[in-house]
Amino acid sequence: MKTSVIKRIVRVAIMFQLIVMATSCKDYLEIDEYFDDEFNIDSAFANPRNIEAYMWGAAAMFPDESNTIRLGFTPGPMATDEGLNGLTGGGSSNVYYGMDFATGRISPDFFGDSNPNLNQWGNYYKIIRKCNSILQNLDRPRGMTNADRLRIEGYTRFIRAYAYYNILVDYGPAILLGDEVVNTNEAIEYYDRTRATYDETMEYTCGEFEKAAQLLPREVSLLDFGRPSKGAAFALVARLRLI
Repeated sequence: MKTSVIKRIVRVAIMFQLIVMATSCKDYLEIDEYFDDEFNIDSAFANPRNIEAYMWGAAAMFPDESNTIRLGFTPGPMATDEGLNGLTGGGSSNVYYGMDFATGRISPDFFGDSNPNLNQWGNYYKIIRKCNSILQNLDRPRGMTNADRLRIEGYTRFIRAYAYYNILVDYGPAILLGDEVVNTNEAIEYYDRTRATYDETMEYTCGEFEKAAQLLPREVSLLDFGRPSKGAAFALVARLRLI
């Protein structure tokens, strides 16, 4: 009797294990849950949800402006002859990149792979390319209303203008691409672009902020906290005009 009970328990345990294994295999082969992370560029413009997620993904590529101590992406306010900082990191390294600038430590190597935070030029153009892709494909998402299309266009223009804003403030005149989506597999001559003048970059960037402002909301609700508004676009225009 005892042996029979043990055999039944073993059979039930084996059956349970097989069921678990079969379920695991099914879950392992199921990839729908990874759709948000892994999809091709055509899928990004398939519906309103995807194109908006792609747009906010471009915005998420901006460096964190709250990182000012050793993780900053610009020399910042300490990059001045009057700046004085007694805080140091490991050894004698400065906590603020601005002090490295003031003490003459900034060099081409300092902006290289060993210090990627200070080299955001390429990152800003990745953002610009994504924005241009969105603007060229605004008519593709199925089921998108005209209101949603205008809303996404406004946010996208703001994001692109903000990338140019950072280029102008940090590096000076930019390479203005307009709405062109730059190819990624061309000969090196294709990428040999001339930088615009300072005034051309200023006018283009301010113009893009002003176009975005026409489409952005006047007020931002608590649920949309952190998103750009009409006032934010005009404020950045004012800041640029004061340079």
